[in-house]
Amino acid sequence: MLLFTNGIIRTMDPAAPVVEAVLVGDDGRIAATGRAADLDKPGVRRVDLGGATLLPGFNDAHVHIWKLGLLLTVQVDARSAVAPDIDTIVARFRERAATLPPGTWITGRGYNETALPERRHLTRADLDAASTEHPIALTRTCGHMIVANSKALELAGITAQTPNPPGGVIVRDEAGEPTGLLQETAMGLLNRAMPEIDDATMADAIRATMRHQLALGITSATDPLLTPSILSVYRDLEARGELIVRVNGLPIRRPDGGTETLPLPERFVSDTLRIDCVKFFADGGLSGATAALSEPYKVTGDCGVLRFDTDELTQLMWEAHDAGFRIATHAIGDVALDQVIGVYEALHRRKPQPGLRHRIEHLGLPSAEHLRRCKACLL
Repeated sequence: MLLFTNGIIRTMDPAAPVVEAVLVGDDGRIAATGRAADLDKPGVRRVDLGGATLLPGFNDAHVHIWKLGLLLTVQVDARSAVAPDIDTIVARFRERAATLPPGTWITGRGYNETALPERRHLTRADLDAASTEHPIALTRTCGHMIVANSKALELAGITAQTPNPPGGVIVRDEAGEPTGLLQETAMGLLNRAMPEIDDATMADAIRATMRHQLALGITSATDPLLTPSILSVYRDLEARGELIVRVNGLPIRRPDGGTETLPLPERFVSDTLRIDCVKFFADGGLSGATAALSEPYKVTGDCGVLRFDTDELTQLMWEAHDAGFRIATHAIGDVALDQVIGVYEALHRRKPQPGLRHRIEHLGLPSAEHLRRCKACLL
């Protein structure tokens, strides 16, 4: 057992917000708080905090655990800290391509055109300069856009004749040819052509992120986008006792790139894994100008992307609400917030469930009226 003393120990308990000492059991759980003299006993090892502050573990309410893990383990890192311009990003992909057989997919993540000196998205031509023999897919930092090279577009069957899927955009040049940039649900057209990540790689990615989280003091988190295969990996890690961070997982109901609806997941709640809430996306992101707004973006002239029509979204959410699942919906723009809050209100009118608290991820541009309606709807 460990006895932490000689620091500012904050409990987050209003009745005793700061204590002199905290005793932690061999199982890693807090056993007691109070005076050091009362908690000290044979076999206890003292830890002198040296005046530092000790806090309970943090909860991260929205972090894509498996996505970060893939970046930490197998993907090309295109974040500005290591790839400050397009030439450097391309060079990192070229270096990776040199180590892999032709035809092997190469994925990366993290670029942000607003942080690049070129102030633009990458294109298929940029990534073709890294390799034309390897399909390449680079996800923007927001996760709502992917840039693909020509080989990847070819394998996905994306051409000038490919229509935009519902709720998505294939960005095209003046001649109508795809530039390589795929927004929102159009990303699914590419994802379906990519080989599925095997369970061992996914498990390694999840473990990598959890180790990183613990180093930051994060002991519980919500992973807000799980496919059936990723959920299966989580269930396996839970069964083996390998979830060192408590995870609230949100299985997706409508994958990008089509109209297929996934069935409601099996409800599962244990000490380290919670699956009782499903995920929807109502719009995109602000930084990439795809969140659904009532006024046009200055940079694009359009108003972003609304992924669902309201009738369809209502029906899909009703299935979850009626079955007793919580619902979490990504909604940033004011138009998306109008839609989602309106659907939540309709669900509770049709079948009041006071104990079923739905959530909105991000809530980016709420008005005072949006906040009033959220409070009335118990969000």
